Order: sequence, then C-alpha cells, then structure tokens
Amino acid sequence: MEVSIGRSSLNDLVVSQKQVSSFHAKLVFQSDGSLWIYDLDSTNGVFVNGTKVSKKARVMPGDSIKLGSYLLDWEKEILASPQEDSPSPKNSNPSKKKSGGAWIGVLVVLIVLGAGFALYALGIFEKTKELISQATDSWALKNDPIVYDISCLVEQTDEGKLIKILGDTKDEVLGVDQVEVSVEEEKEVGLEVKAQIEQEYNYSQNPIYTERIKRIFTKLMSKMDNPKFEYEYHIVESEDINAFTAGGQVFIFTGIIDFAASDDELACILGHEIYHNELGHIGDKLKEMKVAQNWFGEGLGDLAYYVTSLVSASFNQENEVYSDLYGLDLAVKSGYDGCAGIGFWDRMQANEEEPSGTFLEKFFRSHPYSQERASCNRKHIDTNYYHKCK
Repeated sequence: MEVSIGRSSLNDLVVSQKQVSSFHAKLVFQSDGSLWIYDLDSTNGVFVNGTKVSKKARVMPGDSIKLGSYLLDWEKEILASPQEDSPSPKNSNPSKKKSGGAWIGVLVVLIVLGAGFALYALGIFEKTKELISQATDSWALKNDPIVYDISCLVEQTDEGKLIKILGDTKDEVLGVDQVEVSVEEEKEVGLEVKAQIEQEYNYSQNPIYTERIKRIFTKLMSKMDNPKFEYEYHIVESEDINAFTAGGQVFIFTGIIDFAASDDELACILGHEIYHNELGHIGDKLKEMKVAQNWFGEGLGDLAYYVTSLVSASFNQENEVYSDLYGLDLAVKSGYDGCAGIGFWDRMQANEEEPSGTFLEKFFRSHPYSQERASCNRKHIDTNYYHKCK
C-alpha cells in the first residue's frame, strides 16, 4: 500500500504549500507491517525527527515528518479516515484520500491483530541475529537503509539544542542556498589546494606509508557506488595529526598515520574524508565563502581566496559527525572494524584540553569534542549493527 504526497492534484494526499514539491514523497506500508517514507527527489527534502532522508527511512508512531519546513501531521492525515462531509482542505482530490484511508484502516486492524505474535517472533529473530553476530564477530545490519542520527550532539544540553537551531537557520539567513557551486568548481579548487600543499610540503615516498595507504584506499573505493569524484590521495610528510580534503583530493599526514593504532582506524579516517566530498560539505563550504566574499570582498572569482580559506577551514560539528558515521559504514563494508573509530577518538581525547562546558566555547568549535565523536560512533553502531564494541 502506497500513499503519494505533494502539491500536484494527482497525489493521494495533496499539500498546498510552496515548499512542497509536486511529487514530494510517498509512504509505503510493507507486508511485514512496517511503514517507510521515500523522498521522490524533492527540492527541499524529507526529514524524519529532524534527520534528512537520503532515499528512504522507516517511520514509527510518534515520529515527526517534515516536507522541507512543512510539518506533516501524517498520523492524522494518513491513518485517520476523513468524514464524508469534511474533506481535508489540503486535499483537492478527497475521493482518493478516502479510498486510501479505508484501505489503510483495514491494514491497521490487521496489524493490530497480528502485533502480539509478530513482536514475539521478531524478538526471537532479533536476539538470534545478535547472538550469531557476536559469536562470529560479523557486522550484520539491523537497519536497511542505515539510520544516520546525530542527536548525540544536541541531546545533552539546552545549549547544544540551540547550536542545532542556529546551524539549521544559518544558510537561510545568509542566503547560502541561493548560491550555486558545481562539481567541476569543486574539482578545480581541489587541484588548486593540491598545488598549494605541494609548495609547502613534500609527499612521502616511504613504502611503509605508501603501500599501507594504497591498500586501504583501494579497498574503500571498491565499495563506493557511483562516487562523485575520481579520488586521489596524497601522503603529506608532516608530524601533524591531520587529514583533510577538497574536490576529490584527499590529504593524509604521516603524523596521523603514525598515531593510528591499526589499518581499521585509518580506514575510518579516510572514509571520513571521502564522505566530506560525497555529502556535499566541500560545496557547502565554498558557497559560504562565496557569500562571505560577496559581502566583504570586492567580488567573486578570486580562486586564491577560496583555496586559502578552504585549506585552513573546518566543517561544522554536524558535518564532521555525519562524515564520521558514513566513513565508519564504508570501512565496515570494506572489511574493517568499525569500532576502531571509537578507539581513535578515545585516544584523541587525551590530546584535548578539558572542555569548560560553556556555551560560547562549544558553539565556536568547528569540530565536536573527541568524547562526543566516540559516543556518536558507538550509538551509530548500536543502532544499526548486530555488533558490540568492547
């Protein structure tokens, strides 16, 4: 059973809001009783509990669904059958909605009748998979698709929640969404960053580094589906514990290779840098730079400005954690231990100053504290995998 949602009158549920696309999303009731929402390549996206849906996501009772910034009261609009004489004002084709509501009502009854047995059977199935995974040290998935939840950054304090709100509204206030950056522009800036790095550093030719990184990077790229870039990696001779990326160019310093305790940790680090590109974080940063230069500079088009800014720039806390989680998943797909990211950030914490806990300190940090990143990694694994990290 499917329910299509959008501005077009051809949808089962018509939402007359400008931020909603003509065919924005669809809700799909699976035969196992689960409910999923699909983003139909909408302009402003679909969000479940504040997390953007990449393709599809599971929906549970009480979940919040937004189409762009429009809050969809889906349990009322979809599950409740409308009265004959009072169709929803948002729906210009009430007959379709009534028909859909009736069928959904029948489906809900069937789900309720079978819920007890289903939950009992599901509990046995889930426990069995968990025990098998622990016994074999495998990484069987709990969720398909994987759920990316970064509430670990904001759920602890009111200050953290405010940071999330300010981050969500920043692009709209600055007009960043009105600026375009193409993949070709990202590639061009990436090559300029590479040229600048080559002026200041040397690349390592030490086979201890080169053969190790080549082996790990090759494995990671073999598991990438339709990557946006033809990636290149560069091993930079420096004691700095650092790695960064721009336009498909990945730079990893020998200092962080020495600091990493295993290939598993390096796989998580490289996966993190790859996904800064895949998730559009480089493009977003370039948009911000274009806006800033337009406001405070003499015009656009100065490539050196972007390069200098990007080399020294960090991404915001949310993007850092998203890249952590996607990079972890890529490492797992490539046969590496995803728990290694937790160990890496636990050790990195020893190099950080103790957080003061003040709002200003937390707000102006571009990177989350290492202890938060370790916590987010662990929560992601617990949520999505039948695997327990030590």
